[in-house]
Amino acid sequence: MNITLFTPHKGQRAIIDGFADSKHKFCVVATGRQFGKSLLGQNLMLYWLLQNKGKGAWISPIYKQCQKVFEELSQASQSIIKQANKADLTIKFINGSTLQFLSTDNYDTIRGYSFDYMVIDEAAYIRKEAIELSILPTLSARGKKCLIISTPRSKNWFYTWYLRGKNNDNIHISFEGLSIDNPYVDAEFIETQKQSLPIDIYEQEYLAKFSEATNDVFRNLDLTCIIEEYDTETIGSTYFGIDVGLSNDYTVCTLLTDEGTTKGVLRFNGESIENTGNRLIDFVRRHNCKGGYVETNNVGQAIFELMRKAGVKVTPWNTNNENKVRGIRKLINDIEVANIILPSKNLMPELYNELSMYSYKINANGTLTFSAPSGQHDDIVMSLMLANMARNEVFGNSGKSIYVGGSAPRNKINLKWG
Repeated sequence: MNITLFTPHKGQRAIIDGFADSKHKFCVVATGRQFGKSLLGQNLMLYWLLQNKGKGAWISPIYKQCQKVFEELSQASQSIIKQANKADLTIKFINGSTLQFLSTDNYDTIRGYSFDYMVIDEAAYIRKEAIELSILPTLSARGKKCLIISTPRSKNWFYTWYLRGKNNDNIHISFEGLSIDNPYVDAEFIETQKQSLPIDIYEQEYLAKFSEATNDVFRNLDLTCIIEEYDTETIGSTYFGIDVGLSNDYTVCTLLTDEGTTKGVLRFNGESIENTGNRLIDFVRRHNCKGGYVETNNVGQAIFELMRKAGVKVTPWNTNNENKVRGIRKLINDIEVANIILPSKNLMPELYNELSMYSYKINANGTLTFSAPSGQHDDIVMSLMLANMARNEVFGNSGKSIYVGGSAPRNKINLKWG
């Protein structure tokens, strides 16, 4: 029976030639988005399983990713499949080989399997413990080939394995693939992404470069989260940003001076709308705030009206993705260049944790979104973002910052064009 696999582009061909039949057991590939990594992985798996009867595993970070690849492979390979079980996500091929799709949502469930061939897709998004304790042991008895492929995500365990493949040993080999290597990719779209995304994110997502950062979004936190005690006597204008929480979420009001120093943070939950409004009004009045933003989505509109009627200089902020991306990108930049000074990890660990865990996604159409990880909160980050936008956009902090003698804000001189 003649079987024709896909026609690889130049970048994919280099990986196939270097690993498909080589002596190496592990191949680590760092790629940009739209390189065609999943298609490459599917065809390598077919190449191995159809030549020799064996057991294969496809590992993905989450179950939905497994479902997607299972459906793609099942549709494309109907003529060589004896049985496809959608409930168990298993495929049995006409030569007796089997392919099992497993996710690391609960990686302990992977223990006990034994495989000949494996593809670990989006590997950088899988926890190191899952790799070491559950996944790799399944290759210890009979494992022959393992493709570890992903878009980079900082310099985590995936980076360590990538470096192993650059040492010219007989076990590991590594490759990299840029998004633009794919001749079918929209080059104009890639250029648009280059112009619109933060440079670190663009380089990681499309150039497959490993970032030094330990978190996805905010860098230099240890250089900016240094306030051990709030200085309520700080001279200068003060601006606020308010994120109003519902049920279990917190309502947070962050105060920033015009130079970007955090003057105070009020965080609470479990209050009625009226009590919430009164606490916020009292807080911003006590600190003589010049003005600020209140997020008006959902119950925030009621808080905005209460504050406006009380005479507080408040501006509504409707959070949609465009506004949020604009605000978060400004906050990213100000933190990166130390144009803002935040509470230390000791003074406010909740803020440090939210900033550290904050993440981003790029949808299939290239749209950038920012959010806290699933099940986590970003109330303080949103409040901080709004306060930062207030001091920069609405209430007159239009000066250009120049740092003298390093990045310490206390040495900052504000210049304005006449």
